[in-house]
Amino acid sequence: MYGFLVFTLAQKWGDEFFRTMPARVASGEIKYKEHVVRGLEHAPQAIVDLHLGNNFGKSVLVVADD
Repeated sequence: MYGFLVFTLAQKWGDEFFRTMPARVASGEIKYKEHVVRGLEHAPQAIVDLHLGNNFGKSVLVVADD
């Protein structure tokens, strides 16, 4: 279950991860998805959706555009 316990791998692989992954994401080699919900009024439903698995990728709640 190392995929769920990433902190146990950080000491061994953390330096290599931070040395290689930012460049790979910036170049487009690694892609990611964000599930963006806008507005604090939608936060309760966003949390419910997260727990039910109705989101995809990283869930982000945007409370202000500034």
